[in-house]
Amino acid sequence: EVVSLEFYQDEALDLILPPKITLKVVDTTPGVKGNSASNVYKDAQLENGMNVRVPLFVNIGEKIVVDTREGNYTKRA
Repeated sequence: EVVSLEFYQDEALDLILPPKITLKVVDTTPGVKGNSASNVYKDAQLENGMNVRVPLFVNIGEKIVVDTREGNYTKRA
């Protein structure tokens, strides 16, 4: 994944992120077996410190894809 930084006269103007990035979940409440209701989310902290809402089936240590434009969970990696 490539991150671009645009400069003008030695001053940073813009940071351009890829549309999606893959990050590891480092903290979240454990999923409960059989708890697979759709559209039910829980909080999760990612390895970069970001907090996102993820489906109940996502657990600590899993990698997920995050939409950088919205800051939302997209899918498991």
